[in-house]
Amino acid sequence: MRVKIILAVFVLVTGLAAVTMPLGAQDQINYISQPDELTVFLNDVVFVHDDLRVPLDVETRIVLPAQIVQDTLILRDEAGRLPLYSINRQTGQVILTIGGASDGATGDVRNLTLEYITLGGIRWQPRYDLHLAADNVESVAFDFFAEIQNDAFTLNDTQINLVAGRVDVSGQTPLDVLMNSNMTQGFSDMLATATPSFNAPPPSSPPVTSSTEGAVTTQSVYEIPPLTSQPGETVYAELLETIFPSRRVLVWNAATDAQGIVVFKVRNTSEIALAEGIVRSYQDGLFAGSDEIEYTPPGGEGSVTVGPLRDVRVRREVSQIAVPAQNPNDGDGIEIQWQVTLILTNLIASEQEIEVVDTFAEGALNLELGSPEPERQGGNTLRWLLTLPPGEEIRLTYVYRTPY
Repeated sequence: MRVKIILAVFVLVTGLAAVTMPLGAQDQINYISQPDELTVFLNDVVFVHDDLRVPLDVETRIVLPAQIVQDTLILRDEAGRLPLYSINRQTGQVILTIGGASDGATGDVRNLTLEYITLGGIRWQPRYDLHLAADNVESVAFDFFAEIQNDAFTLNDTQINLVAGRVDVSGQTPLDVLMNSNMTQGFSDMLATATPSFNAPPPSSPPVTSSTEGAVTTQSVYEIPPLTSQPGETVYAELLETIFPSRRVLVWNAATDAQGIVVFKVRNTSEIALAEGIVRSYQDGLFAGSDEIEYTPPGGEGSVTVGPLRDVRVRREVSQIAVPAQNPNDGDGIEIQWQVTLILTNLIASEQEIEVVDTFAEGALNLELGSPEPERQGGNTLRWLLTLPPGEEIRLTYVYRTPY
């Protein structure tokens, strides 16, 4: 473990002469917290670990990040939790003050560990690129990068853990769970045993796969090489570059969309989970669109909408007429009869399979379904799975009534 050592040197300058005063003659030293390890969650919650060595007999003041959740700060030295310290926010900064030990011999040092949570300061999000070939729908090239935005920290070979999940700091946090254990080791062990992890190699190295340890998956953790960064920088780290098996699905939601869409179902055959995030799709070198992929564990299948369906034209036609009510004693003795027709035309010189979904009014009466008959889903949802012959048109019609 790398431990930073604070050396306090005080200089008086008179003309060109400099006089160095001994450390024991001073009553305090100042330090800005520089993390040795950061664990960053998707909702901008950051768990910070900072190791340092300070003189035992001198008051130490440490500047903490402005985004710190103050009551999550835990201080330890060789003897355990520090029994007394203070935090001051009135100076425009967050200043942690630790008094010098009265019985400490001049020149002695103690090892301090600071651990705390900040809301922001550094954040990450996944960035995905999906590359399609017009003549191949059975596999896609898939790239996964971590985008890390550093807003506040000065990082020097800092270990970064990226978590594909969110935590709630208003309730129970990992700090609460581990309050009675060694904080750093406990937090690391919890993530290692309860989640799949991924050790990302430098970009020039061949991919390294991860393994899942333990029976329960709560988060997915990605480790990247130690990071050196200044506030204001955005760093991109590659986590995965691979080929995934895929299948193309054509979908038309007739109730809401004037066009069908093309969805690629991507099978995650890697050993790392894919965090929820935006996927940029490219086809034959051209940008095709963006869509969000859901959290997809190893072995799971994620859905990516890559664009509108242009080669199958669709249209929804609705007509209504007033008809005598089946029960003349209801209302005015009149009902409204609705007829819905869904029209699909395949402009491609090959068969196309398409899923069609439509919804009708809740409380509808006397639903009459045409041929091919759809599957009823959720009460007022209809679903067809169709095969469209090349160059032909298919019409789907159904009729129902509503009260006047």
